[in-house]
Parts: sequence; C-alpha cells; structure tokens
Amino acid sequence: FITVLLTQFQLHAQFTDVINSNRPGESQSAFSVGKTVFQLESGFYGLSEEHTLLKNKTSGFGLDLSLRYGLFLEQLEFVLDLQYQNDKTTSQGQSLKRADLKQTTIGAKYLIYDPNKNYEEKVNIYSWKANHRFKWRQLIPAVSVYAGANLDFDSAYKHPDDASISPKLAIIT
Repeated sequence: FITVLLTQFQLHAQFTDVINSNRPGESQSAFSVGKTVFQLESGFYGLSEEHTLLKNKTSGFGLDLSLRYGLFLEQLEFVLDLQYQNDKTTSQGQSLKRADLKQTTIGAKYLIYDPNKNYEEKVNIYSWKANHRFKWRQLIPAVSVYAGANLDFDSAYKHPDDASISPKLAIIT
C-alpha cells in the first residue's frame, strides 16, 4: 500500500468538445473517435425472459464492452465488441447455467461523408431569430461504412449449426 502511494504515475488524457460515443451492443455512431485515440465503452444489462409455449424462464445479467481505436486517418477506427452473459434457464424442472462470451465482433469503420466538414455557419448579428431558426441542413446525416466479422468458436451460446466466423456489414448514418 505504501509503495503504491509513493510511486509516481504519469497519465495523459485528451480533451475534446465532442465525445463520439456509442452504446455497446445497441447503437453505433457514424463518427470515429479520432486519430490515435483509444476509447473504452461499457454497459450492463439484465434479462428476464419467459416463454409460455416452451414453458421456460431465463434470467441473468450481461456486460457489453467496446474498444475503439482511431488509426492512420481521422475518419478510420478499429472496433472490438465483446458481450459477456451469465444466465440461468429453467425448463420443466431442469436448470441450465451458462456464463461465456455471447458475442465477439472485430471490425473497422470509415466515415465517408461528414455534412459539417468544410462548412461554417454564418452568424447574423442583427437577428437572434435567424440564428436559431430550423435549418434544413441539419437533416443531412453523416454516413459511415462498417465491415467486420462475428467470431464464435466455442461459446456456450453458439448454436451447433452456426458458422464460427460470419461477416458483418453496415451503413451507419
């Protein structure tokens, strides 16, 4: 404990006006984290499911984790998404406990179009209303493409007929 207190740590951090965040396992933003930026995002979830026809109940919890790293270009990022789940399924008096990586995805995202790049909004110094009115330009989305692979080699959640590696492609706005 004393050694830890006496040891000097040197940390480097970055400040940006906009943090480009996603909700791991739920959403993706079109924007990348930026060149040489490493970002870790995480989220917890709980599940409680009941299937009346199969007469089974499942309850448990999970953790979503996303590691994002901007490399080479401001528009390019590499992404590793992990989903760990721990659950218990009860069916007809028998129970099955599972705890394993449910999903592992590795991929890359590239920003194709940014509507705000090389655009500067002119401020009207005579009219507050003109500066705060609705602008149709705000409806133009940023567009990214994502290519990756789902890796599922020996998980408790893998269906026997599913492939171990499958592609994942997306257009993100």
